[in-house]
Amino acid sequence: TITEFLCALQIAAIFETENTKNKTVRISVPVDIRRFAQRETGRNGALYILVSVKKSNALCFNDIMESVKKQFKKYLTKENMLDLAYTNVAQSKMKAFDILPLALKKVILNFGFTALGEDQFTSTLTNIGIIDLGAGFDGIVKDAYFILGKQKTKPINIAVSTFENSAKLMVSTVYEKERFTEKITSLLKGFGVTSPTENDGKNRHENTGARLAS
Repeated sequence: TITEFLCALQIAAIFETENTKNKTVRISVPVDIRRFAQRETGRNGALYILVSVKKSNALCFNDIMESVKKQFKKYLTKENMLDLAYTNVAQSKMKAFDILPLALKKVILNFGFTALGEDQFTSTLTNIGIIDLGAGFDGIVKDAYFILGKQKTKPINIAVSTFENSAKLMVSTVYEKERFTEKITSLLKGFGVTSPTENDGKNRHENTGARLAS
């Protein structure tokens, strides 16, 4: 899928622009679990899978791509996603947590968010898919996309969306230099994908958004 390809691309760009040594690079990929539960809700129903690759195990892009594909196939199953959802809900309903003072709950939640959340992965890749605003917006809305905001510990994240005939990669980064975005663009060109790059300087001190449209 396009998400698998972009996930592999993101890992390759991190390997080439970051000093990862031989640490495992993990990409957090949010997943809409409503399709596994065969339910429609008005609220977001998302969990995530972690896709991991070590630089020493990736001699070329094809090695990264094959590893990513295997992990998507392994983790993106109904059984795995619903088991994860059940575990999360069961933990949140623990009686011991209910009786804790609010101040202590905040400390535990902050630890859990960092140690059990963001510390597990290197970066995020969110693909919202095709944005369809309906016929009522024809001729009114010319463009639609989204961007991930600054996260607590992650310097680089990618948001992907498709609107009409364009797929957009919004790269949010806290770096002043755009080496990661430039590497992504270079890798895409290697696959025959040419795209204009735009910079959003509105939040440059916190977040730089680079849009790659193809």
